[in-house]
Amino acid sequence: MKNQIILLALLSLTIFSCKKETAILNGLEGKWNVSELQFSGYTQKDSIVKVTQTSIEFDACNADENNTTTSGCNVYITEAGIRNRFAYQVQVIRGQGNLVNINAISDVGLVNSPAYQKALQKWDKSYQIIESGEKNLVLIRSYGCVQINGVDNCNKMKVIASK
Repeated sequence: MKNQIILLALLSLTIFSCKKETAILNGLEGKWNVSELQFSGYTQKDSIVKVTQTSIEFDACNADENNTTTSGCNVYITEAGIRNRFAYQVQVIRGQGNLVNINAISDVGLVNSPAYQKALQKWDKSYQIIESGEKNLVLIRSYGCVQINGVDNCNKMKVIASK
């Protein structure tokens, strides 16, 4: 009986986690127009950069595709008319919140191009999802971290977008 209760608890936790992950995936889906990038942090001077002609478009994704380590789901980032395809995966991590990881695709010929490398350097990161509602998307990524006395001191880039 005790083993059945533990099994039932684990099954319930798994189902809850999948539902939460699916809700986050659905919240990201669509085209988001980036309006500003906010920079702050340890060595970065606080600044706001108004952005035009930049969008992030998350393809629909189901939990099975999201959990594959080889591909993930498609996300397209367009800057100044240049559209680049990346892959994304969502993770729900207790204590850290919801993360979206944007990664390079496996097309070696494309990935090695200078234009793709430039976009990759800017966008290939893990972002904390602060907000992903019907109209607003807010993502934050850390970079340039330095550990001092056991504490990570990082720069941050906040992405503000809307549908």
